Amino acid sequence: MRTIVPWKLLEERAGHGPMGFMKLLGRRYELPNGHIVNWDIHTGATSIDVLALTPDNKVILSRQFRPGPNQVLDELPGGFIDENEGLLEAAARELLEETGYKGELELVGSVWLSSISTIRSSVAIARNCVKAARQHEDNGEDIVVVLKDIEEFIAQVRRGDLTGTDRAYRALDHAGLLRPTTSV
Repeated sequence: MRTIVPWKLLEERAGHGPMGFMKLLGRRYELPNGHIVNWDIHTGATSIDVLALTPDNKVILSRQFRPGPNQVLDELPGGFIDENEGLLEAAARELLEETGYKGELELVGSVWLSSISTIRSSVAIARNCVKAARQHEDNGEDIVVVLKDIEEFIAQVRRGDLTGTDRAYRALDHAGLLRPTTSV
């Protein structure tokens, strides 16, 4: 088997997407075969998502319009981690802001956001979640809180019908909630 080696970084420039929301790095690399390639790399703040479960194992989801897919989708509550904020502190804040729920938090771990990103996105589990406050959505958020049976949520994750399926799988697996499925 051929050994893969890191590409040689020739140049890197910081910038933003055309609308100013996304932070980007423009990178120019030299591949081992001598070819030169350019990549746009998504960079920015670290984020956290929360698999939030009620005492009767309902999953608490945020339903909102997502501009990338250009449609309304369910997702785990979550968001960016503020400067000098711990992961579990951010998880608790985001869960409360987006849904009005709070619970007993446990950090699961993190995953790479994508292959063209410098960001690792973390995931936590919140168990025994109860309604504690009203939602406090940030500017740019319009969220409806949805509670789903765990089996319905697992089926949704397996279909890929939400954002952050990788983090949802990671949290479900960590919680021991995934069951084998028959494949076609």
